[in-house]
Amino acid sequence: MISNRWALLGLGLAVTAYSCASKEDEDDDGGGTGATAGSGGTQAGASSAAGEANAQGGSGELPGGGGAPSGGAGESAAGEAGAGAIASGISSCSTGVLFEGNPHYDTDDEYGGWNPAGQGRFEDPPLRTLGIATVGEHVYFDTNFEVWALAGDEVSRLAGDEEAEPQYQPSGPCTDVRLINTQGMTTLPNGNVAVADLTGGGIIELNDPTGDCTASPIAGNQTAILETDIEDEAGDQGDVEGDGADSKFYGIRLLTSDEDGNIYGDDSGNGKLKKIASDAKRTVTTLYDYPGADMPNLLGMTAFGGKVYVAVSTVTKDILWAIDTETGAKKDLYEGRGVFEELDASQTANLSGLTNDGESLIAVSSKGYIWRISTAGKVSPALAGMGSIVDYPEDIDLTKPVPASELPLKGNAINRSALAMLGKHILWGGRGALGLGFHVLDITCE
Repeated sequence: MISNRWALLGLGLAVTAYSCASKEDEDDDGGGTGATAGSGGTQAGASSAAGEANAQGGSGELPGGGGAPSGGAGESAAGEAGAGAIASGISSCSTGVLFEGNPHYDTDDEYGGWNPAGQGRFEDPPLRTLGIATVGEHVYFDTNFEVWALAGDEVSRLAGDEEAEPQYQPSGPCTDVRLINTQGMTTLPNGNVAVADLTGGGIIELNDPTGDCTASPIAGNQTAILETDIEDEAGDQGDVEGDGADSKFYGIRLLTSDEDGNIYGDDSGNGKLKKIASDAKRTVTTLYDYPGADMPNLLGMTAFGGKVYVAVSTVTKDILWAIDTETGAKKDLYEGRGVFEELDASQTANLSGLTNDGESLIAVSSKGYIWRISTAGKVSPALAGMGSIVDYPEDIDLTKPVPASELPLKGNAINRSALAMLGKHILWGGRGALGLGFHVLDITCE
């Protein structure tokens, strides 16, 4: 049975429910790239790097050192380069293969109830993979209420408990952490994981996630609170800068981080892009106060090279911002429609996830494509994706390599897909059959 919390929350909803949702099919195609998907991201773009590997079928080494189960998806990005290596930019992608989950899962009889101690990465029911974050050889998944880690051929729960009483609990052993509505996850240069709980009102850092994991709130709400005690959709809400422990947000989401460990997030209820510095006090400042006249919807962010790149959409157009991480100066790299050659110029693109490869931006659209976009805003032909689909193809076998141009990329929602880099591999997460076939693809690029 689908958990009541998920049924009530709905796919990708959040305080910032996309105001242009009703326009998605009639006006969606134009262009914007941004950053690590609100659902997740890669530390410093591709700085996570686990080096080169093939997705050529058969068993192979997985992050964490395990081999793929027999008959499972092919070789995944493994760690030749080692933790912290920075991958060079990609220019093309060849094939995609199943990395985790099951796109053909089509029953909700037992959906949920995953084994927190560990279950096979292809075991049913598949995880609700709404976000992906990577660092070194490590891969983390966000399910909206929990954070899971991949080790070898198993996934195990790191933090959160979807079946427990809904509450925000940001401190102590990671097994004690409780999350109400995660809407952003990123990794840091030291290997830690940061998670934004939009409803709980804070950013939680999971320290030493591969060891004796402990959690601490680094900005926003510092104290536990039951969901039933939260008013106006966000706990301990406000708009307060300064020391992280004293700061307040109103709907924090879409986390990304840079090479220095600074974190950036969309304080959506306040209409501000916030910077959480990597200093000892985790000082919070407003990097950019975005205007609300055109109802801009921030769909994705990524940060590297002294800039935060933000994919933005309004009712009528796509916009790509480049914001200086020191001064907050903003430049529009493009604004309008007709930016992506694969899409009709009458539509907006609805970029639903973003990351970077250390040189350029990697963007995924709800229209079923992944693009490479330069830091000047130039869009290259699609790297992967077959375009929009209504019914998920029943006959596709993703346990074997599929040409990148034939991959069905059906996102989790209009404005939410999971996207991250692992070396020169793109990890993309979305849904398959009946909206329940959650899965992650490993797309091999060079």
